[in-house]
Amino acid sequence: MSIFDGYLAGQQSNLEKLRRLPHFTDLCGSIINLYERATELVPKNSRPIFGRLLLLSHGNLFVCRELTLRGLPDDSQQ
Repeated sequence: MSIFDGYLAGQQSNLEKLRRLPHFTDLCGSIINLYERATELVPKNSRPIFGRLLLLSHGNLFVCRELTLRGLPDDSQQ
């Protein structure tokens, strides 16, 4: 196994362990519910940019969740 394969295996292991933690699943579930509710509140006659921004934010949420689940210390610091 190469060093990179070992790195990826470690990342996958972190992802599998952390994704089942209740505080993580509860928080992410609540945020997804907020996004679904927000889509219902966007006025039908609003400019398309608002819907696009909401969709972009939703996609970024998934990226952030995935990075958090990998457990990399540098990804958790601001």
